[in-house]
Amino acid sequence: MDSYLADRRAIDDLMTGWMRRDLAQWDSMRELFHPDGVIEITWFRGLFTDFVDASARMGASDLRTKHVITAPTVTFHGDRAVAETNAIVVAENGKLELGCQSHNRFYDRLEKRGGTWKIVDRRSIYDMGSFTFPCGIVDIDADTVAK
Repeated sequence: MDSYLADRRAIDDLMTGWMRRDLAQWDSMRELFHPDGVIEITWFRGLFTDFVDASARMGASDLRTKHVITAPTVTFHGDRAVAETNAIVVAENGKLELGCQSHNRFYDRLEKRGGTWKIVDRRSIYDMGSFTFPCGIVDIDADTVAK
């Protein structure tokens, strides 16, 4: 039982570790994935190391994000596991006076290598989303929204 609890805690920490992105803690963020780890979300598909670099560039822009993460459901298969974690992503671009909110689920494949759990593959499933207007309603280009 102690091994299960330790494994479960390690995976929980990986899921909630996503807050490192919002805090611009890029080195800590890199520790969530194995070196060959991949990710696919709305705006990025590829190696996780490249995603962290792209996120750092985004962090220097006018866009700000906040991820609210719940506890995951985890299914173990020896030294492999699958975790599904609900999240809310809140974003705001002050310069555009436009924000958005989306509800999604992170679907992660994890492996325990050398005694350490890390993410191997992360996919995001988007359930619903909406725009927010922090300074009042602004016009949104329909073609841009469609993309």
